[in-house]
Formats: sequence, structure tokens, C-alpha cells
Amino acid sequence: MTEDIERLDGADLQLRLEQPEAGSRTGFMSLLDVDLPANASLYLCGPLPFMKNIRNEAINAGIPATKIHYEVFGPDIWQAS
Repeated sequence: MTEDIERLDGADLQLRLEQPEAGSRTGFMSLLDVDLPANASLYLCGPLPFMKNIRNEAINAGIPATKIHYEVFGPDIWQAS
């Protein structure tokens, strides 16, 4: 991941691990301490509870729902309802 980030202009990697290593953080991912650009698009993948939390944080930060894209790991109950 670090090599990919180095090739992207303006990209920043914030890595969170259960067992932290150098350059990583511990704990659950949150957007509360991330400086999101006003024109950001988010691409999420993972379990539904994780994505719901991050999506809510993004919307509360001013990112429109139309700029949040996701792929569910597991049953897609958002589509079913």
C-alpha cells in the first residue's frame, strides 16, 4: 500500500491495525480525524456495520451520499430494502 500511495499525488495513507506497527495507528477506522477535501469521493468495502459508520461520518462531514460508493462483504441488505 505504501508504494501505491507514494505514486499518487496528494494521497495519504492512514493505516490502522489491531497489532500496530511503525507508521500505523491502533483502533477502529474513523473519519473524525481525517481532513476530507470538499470534493472527495469515497470508496468503501467491508462489512455493513463498518460501512454504515464510515458513511454516516462522511455525510456528517459534508460529503454527499452520491459521492460515496460501496461494495458489501456479505449480504447486501441495503439493496434489498
